[in-house]
Amino acid sequence: MSNIVAVRAEKTLEINGFDEAVRLAEIMSSAKLVPTHLQKSPADCLLVIEQAIRWGMSPFAVAQATSIVKGKLNFEGKLVAAAIQGSGVIHGALNYSYKGEGEAREITVIGTLRGEQEARTITARLVDVRTDNEHWKKSPDQMLSYMGARIWARRHAPAVMLGVYAPDEFDDKDVKAPKPVVLKPVATIPAPVAPVALPAPVVAVATVAPVAAPAATVPGLIALPLTPITADQLKEMSHMLKQLNFSAAKKADWAAGVKKFYGVDNVKGLSFDDADSVISELSHELDMEAVSNNPFAEGVLAGGAK
Repeated sequence: MSNIVAVRAEKTLEINGFDEAVRLAEIMSSAKLVPTHLQKSPADCLLVIEQAIRWGMSPFAVAQATSIVKGKLNFEGKLVAAAIQGSGVIHGALNYSYKGEGEAREITVIGTLRGEQEARTITARLVDVRTDNEHWKKSPDQMLSYMGARIWARRHAPAVMLGVYAPDEFDDKDVKAPKPVVLKPVATIPAPVAPVALPAPVVAVATVAPVAAPAATVPGLIALPLTPITADQLKEMSHMLKQLNFSAAKKADWAAGVKKFYGVDNVKGLSFDDADSVISELSHELDMEAVSNNPFAEGVLAGGAK
């Protein structure tokens, strides 16, 4: 009898070791009821399973709340909020309060880390965090609560949010799935026609030897125009800098370093590829900060936080 997973009394899955996680990923990828972006992709399923283990949730429940945005695995806002609440790093629950109207609408999120007495607080303004994702138009307060919870966790309990994003953090044009490719049936190839003998040409065509270009006219490598930085890349950089909570001086030093290294007058002068490199560097710095600041280094099993 297979011992891949064991069902606990509270009806969660216990995964014992990497081999069992890989086997579960293979099973998940073969299921027809998981999202299409996870079907036939055990490696992507393994990413979901690993995240579910860290959050102490069912891998199959987590899988149903995922999507792919800009090549990254994203988790629905309500799932992330629930993960923060159930992670065990906070005492009690996160509290939310709103004030202002329209563009001035803002949310304050208050929570107390386990083992501390003093609450920690963040404030997020609608105008600063909203994207053109349609959910922000339908229920802005709800979206503010999800975003506020993520910002609070990224600042005060980063281990919970390490590398995790939600679709409502991106614009709709990024979230929409690509249209499926419809393959047309291959036309039947007719039987080959017997070759027809052609009469010999009346005039023979002389073979013309290619003329070698003078050495001075041989061109070197052609420098192709670089694709400029996009608005989405600028927005992602700004979002990451806010997460890093740089002081004005440190942010100025960072910008000066970028300008000097890439030879540009300002960050907006970066090419698409260079901007991608800068984003990767910021992402790495966020990950390193999360690991170094994590006060809860113990592991988490699929049945719940220790």
